[in-house]
Amino acid sequence: LELTSPPAGQRLCADAPFVVTGTLDDDIGATAAASYRVLPDGELKALPSNPALASPTMHFAGTLVNLPEWPIDFDSESDVSLRIAASDGGGALECVERVVHVDGAVNTPRVTALPAFISPNGDGRQETATVQAGAGEATRLTLAVFAGGTPVRSFLVDAPTVDDVELSWDGRDDAGNLLPDGRYQVRAAFADDCTNSGSAVADVVVDTTPPQLVIDLTAVPQPFPLLVEVAGTATDAHLTWWQLEVGGGTDPQTWSVLGRGEASASGVLAPWVTYGLEGTFTLRLSAEDRAGNRNEVRAALTLDQDFTLLSDFGVEPRLFSPNAGARAATVRFTALRELFVDLSVHDAAGLLVRTLAAQRPYGAGNATISWDGRRNDGSLAAVGTYRVHIAAWPCAGSPPLEPNDATVELDGTAPLVALDQPAPQGFVTPTGGVVGSIADP
Repeated sequence: LELTSPPAGQRLCADAPFVVTGTLDDDIGATAAASYRVLPDGELKALPSNPALASPTMHFAGTLVNLPEWPIDFDSESDVSLRIAASDGGGALECVERVVHVDGAVNTPRVTALPAFISPNGDGRQETATVQAGAGEATRLTLAVFAGGTPVRSFLVDAPTVDDVELSWDGRDDAGNLLPDGRYQVRAAFADDCTNSGSAVADVVVDTTPPQLVIDLTAVPQPFPLLVEVAGTATDAHLTWWQLEVGGGTDPQTWSVLGRGEASASGVLAPWVTYGLEGTFTLRLSAEDRAGNRNEVRAALTLDQDFTLLSDFGVEPRLFSPNAGARAATVRFTALRELFVDLSVHDAAGLLVRTLAAQRPYGAGNATISWDGRRNDGSLAAVGTYRVHIAAWPCAGSPPLEPNDATVELDGTAPLVALDQPAPQGFVTPTGGVVGSIADP
């Protein structure tokens, strides 16, 4: 028994029949049967049997099977062992085995688009996305950009490719028009010479809108107190960072960082202790988003206070939870001389929540008092924003001087987490992904 075709290692297409040929030589005639096994550890399965070969020496040739009809899913590439077994009337048995490669899929189809956020607005930052598409074999490639289910930019249509294709997308449609801000999908469709198809996708976000920034000092008492809480907003759908700085004069050449964040913020952005400062200063709020859009705003102010009782005041952390992590907020202040101090916590309506110190004497130097998030009656205060108020005076019976407020936020609520896709006991498609949400104020 000899097997002449297919040769060892031959690539066979999974959607096309193939022919097995060979020679069977026996004095009394024999029958042959075919089977296969998917390597490395697949089960041996029978293929349709050949008819009996009655002549002592015969060549046989025939289409054994159309591969898609095999009882196995050839949606990938697999090595398959073909086995022909022949037996004669005397019980003699002979086997021949041949390993072939069955191609049932496009090999490693892929597409990338980097950066994933672009801003084609002419500022020279992240103007285009570099798109790379390819597969682990020669294919015909169709490459296009879609908005939802609608193609808006076509790059290639059924183009023969061997190596990876690289091109750039500038956020424009086929007519050269700049597309609106939004999420787009680069879709690559592949087909090989076995008519296998494969696909890959990559998202690109077009974002030409810079972060929206505001510095708001309207709530700060005048003249400016020891602790200035700089309020404002820094918002963007794809914000990377924001930063608040201060510098001396109207056109500072050097800056000091007051606060920084990596998510959109609104309200008090950062505290600023102004002890020892006098004259004109400029606040600068800047931000950048994931598409490279940048923005900044400035606000000038004049400091002319002379503080004689306190040189420092603040609360850390400004956000805490009595349930976990930082379980208390620490109020700090620095006395320049012996004095008396009132410290109290008030809610957003101005109502007293907790008295931390009442006409308590302190010597010169640093001092701290903690607030554990509880009211005077020992109950836990509600989630929300609170104001820590300090007032000091040099001797008993004199009116309080240099009043100041610091904001602190109490958060005892866990984030809300939801998983929308896949459903319980469900499945994930190759391009479906996992969909959910995480929400927390």
